Amino acid sequence: MFGLLLLSSILACADSRSGGGFYLLDQNKSYTNNGLLIADKIAGHKLQQIGSVCDDNFDDNAAAVICSEMKFNSSLSYSSGVGTEYSSWDMKSEFEIVLDDVTCDYPDIPFSQCFIVTDHDCSKDTEQVFLECGCGQDSFLLSEGRGCALCPEGSVKLDNTTCLCRGGLGMIWQNEQCTECPANTYKDTPDNSPCQTCPEHSSSTPGSGSCSCQAGYFWNNGNCFMCQPGTVSVRGSESCVSCPSYTLPIHGNTACSCEAGLYWNSTHCTTCSANTYSTQNSVSCSPCPVNTVSGPGSAHCSPCPLGQYWQNYTCLSCLVSFHESCPRCPPGHTISPGNVCVPNQAPEPDAEGQTDGQTEGHTAAPKSWTATVLAICFAIMFAFVIVLAFMLYRSRRRRRPPKSAAPLLPYALVRESDTSQNFEEPQYETPFPTSSPPQQQTAVYDDLQDVVYVESEEPMYVQSDRGELTEYVQADSCGTTPGYSVFCGRERKESQGLTDNIYDNI
Repeated sequence: MFGLLLLSSILACADSRSGGGFYLLDQNKSYTNNGLLIADKIAGHKLQQIGSVCDDNFDDNAAAVICSEMKFNSSLSYSSGVGTEYSSWDMKSEFEIVLDDVTCDYPDIPFSQCFIVTDHDCSKDTEQVFLECGCGQDSFLLSEGRGCALCPEGSVKLDNTTCLCRGGLGMIWQNEQCTECPANTYKDTPDNSPCQTCPEHSSSTPGSGSCSCQAGYFWNNGNCFMCQPGTVSVRGSESCVSCPSYTLPIHGNTACSCEAGLYWNSTHCTTCSANTYSTQNSVSCSPCPVNTVSGPGSAHCSPCPLGQYWQNYTCLSCLVSFHESCPRCPPGHTISPGNVCVPNQAPEPDAEGQTDGQTEGHTAAPKSWTATVLAICFAIMFAFVIVLAFMLYRSRRRRRPPKSAAPLLPYALVRESDTSQNFEEPQYETPFPTSSPPQQQTAVYDDLQDVVYVESEEPMYVQSDRGELTEYVQADSCGTTPGYSVFCGRERKESQGLTDNIYDNI
């Protein structure tokens, strides 16, 4: 009774297991791939209890279908247990037979299409089915009879329950999966032996098949050995190399001495490439800082020469293209190779009529726009000054009496008012005879000054010849008037009875 209760508790988790309603138990009542066949809840069939299967009509087709139901790849063997190791299993008597006459027409059909009966006339001692299921070539048996699974990628099947991971290098089979060896351990055997700890003077990364010896040592047969005098090695070496005749081991037998501009590359001294540099006894070259360059085999880096600027580890000439680091020269100056602004010099033409520095198909650089604009402005201002001076000259010339004016004639001011208003003039010589015939005269009245002027048919005006004072008086005739010149005109100056602009109608 106690055994049945224990078996019931073992099979209580049957609904959560893969493999449908069949399981295999070993003599310890543990799940396996080789043991007593137990039927539980089977789809399409109602069973009163959990029990074993009778071997009546049981064949290879039935064995293949049931192994497939339990997630195995194939069936290996089946028997009733008589005359085999199963006959000594005492646990078989604890199970009642619940299925009989299991018949399947094909090995690859679901069990629901097989024929079974629940009534039987079988003996528990001699007619219970014992079944062994197996896995394919690339699969392994899962624990507790849970079926088969493929070996992980990169591994191969070692036996029914294990896979060999990556040839055994750096990995072990653990918990039914491939696991990398941890850091500072290694595994170099093609089996599932445990990972080994790296020896002294070495280390490893996770999943390593060997350990790397530190520089100055070499790996041999699972251990690190120091290099012999005169030889050196880099990290991870499996052998040491001899230093060239002109060098010596340095840095604890990790490198050979090299001159500045060279570096030790684990076997010989190598020249540093352009835009890198190295000091003496270096094991690598360093890149040049920004704004500096170097040639191959350099011991240091230098800024660009004067007259050039740095761009992507290349020195470009300021004469070819401008850069913010190049000086800004004023008009009439150019950048010299020394990165200094110098005045432009007119080149002398050669025998072919070309100037120095100018070749066929090339022209001199254009002048500055600022200088061109200033020249145009000065030209416009100069022309404006010339025109203004000419206009002033013409204006002043029009105010002067022309040299071809009428001859000097005497005048007589005719007034009808008080004689005290007459202008007294000193007597001058008469330039012309007084016997000159007078011209026809016309009397003109001035309402403002109550003065009557006598005009001829061709009006005349006289100009005083006294010093610098210029006075204009209307002549009464072309008679004799000493000290005045007579001119033709018809306008009067407002304040004095005459106008200044008396020459406009001459």
